Amino acid sequence: NAGTGQFLIDAEHPSAICQAVESLGSYLRQQSGGEIRLAYGFAPIDGSPDGYRKSVGVAHSRLRQLRETAFGHRTADLIPLMLECDTLPHLPATSRWRTEGDTAFLSEASRLKRAEAIEARRGGQWAEWLKRLEAAGPWPERARHTLRPHGFTDIGNAAARTGYIGLVYADGNSMGRLVQELDQPDTTRAFSKVVDESVREACYAALGHVFEAEISEIREAALAGKRPQPLPADILLLGGDDLVVVLPADKALTFALVAMETFERAAVERIEALRAGPARDFFEKRLPLPSGPTISCGVAISRGEYPFYLLLELAEELLRSAKRAGSEDSDRQKYRSPAYLDFHMIAGSSSHNLEHVRATTYRVHSEDSRTCRPLRQEGVRALQRGVEMLRSAKLPRSKLHDLLDAALTPSSGTAEYLVREIFSRCRIKQRQALWSALEQFGDMETFPWGRTADGGRLRTALADLVEAVDLFPLSAEIIDGQYTSTT
Repeated sequence: NAGTGQFLIDAEHPSAICQAVESLGSYLRQQSGGEIRLAYGFAPIDGSPDGYRKSVGVAHSRLRQLRETAFGHRTADLIPLMLECDTLPHLPATSRWRTEGDTAFLSEASRLKRAEAIEARRGGQWAEWLKRLEAAGPWPERARHTLRPHGFTDIGNAAARTGYIGLVYADGNSMGRLVQELDQPDTTRAFSKVVDESVREACYAALGHVFEAEISEIREAALAGKRPQPLPADILLLGGDDLVVVLPADKALTFALVAMETFERAAVERIEALRAGPARDFFEKRLPLPSGPTISCGVAISRGEYPFYLLLELAEELLRSAKRAGSEDSDRQKYRSPAYLDFHMIAGSSSHNLEHVRATTYRVHSEDSRTCRPLRQEGVRALQRGVEMLRSAKLPRSKLHDLLDAALTPSSGTAEYLVREIFSRCRIKQRQALWSALEQFGDMETFPWGRTADGGRLRTALADLVEAVDLFPLSAEIIDGQYTSTT
């Protein structure tokens, strides 16, 4: 489950393919301390018009059979007594790993993984992004080493809300359906190229957008011969139709929004550039221009010290929520779903079950939902405009907190009463800003309630707006608990 690939191979006999794949599998086990197993399936391609698609189906069936039957799950060895690995307790520790301020007892698999992580920091997608920046203007020497942050804490310290990071997980919509329709090798190759290049362009363009000021400062430092500050972000996964990036919390939503917009635009440009033939016909038949494939995003916000595996699980939950909303959207098509984004902030240290929190706290299954999330792409823009309105009105932190508590009160009648009571104590400019911010999500039926797109249930975006106040790049700075415009 670490990744997939499809290859067309010329071989005199199937045994040659088996031997080559088994050798590759042995290499992967050796390099991972026995933790990575290679599952595969292959099938010959006949010359019939539907031969390629049939072969892919047979190969995939054989792959699934091998994956489900050939590999077992390890159980912890109890006898003889052993020292467990600090990161993989089902494996015995075989070595001691020392770093500054930390000592860990690791299995061979964990040791190899940490060593590979250190090596990967010197290259990979991060280096590719910096190479693009270097080609565009003045750039410091040894940038790939000096500009990369040391950890998530460094990234969080660069946020407007100090210490908080955003983990953005993006994935393509309706890609499975499109992949099932691929019927020729050339079409498969073109599809992979369009999607992979578009997601990379989306990532680099979004990073360039949210770090425009920081990149400008680095270029100025390079010209002056000074040592620049690191770029507070890290690319954890990029390729295929997947993207995982960590960056300061106040840049996460804007990054995700720009990435969603850029991906579709870049994919459409690449489809239009395809020469007439089966590959272009494949896209035009299923994704008529100017529409293109889309991605959705899950954005998990927490402190930098929050356990990463829990933050990643939350981001995956949010991504599933966003993709589900797209698949249920009235504008969905067979091969295209609108782009959606879902986000959630963890203020404490406990783990979160997103579905439970949304049902009990935000009452998403009731007749009076306290959130508009997941948000369609244009809904994220509406949220951004609403946040700017709240900031410009200089609402005190105390009132924002009171509005959030009131909006999340279980009883809709009590929630409405409390919100209106706080609203009545605001200044005229603040009341106007609150009203206008909520109207960004559609006409209000009665303050603070609007209706869902189908006109069915009541909902309010008040909690969304308050929780997102710190989640867009600041065009305002906080002074004595209030926002003061700097633009």
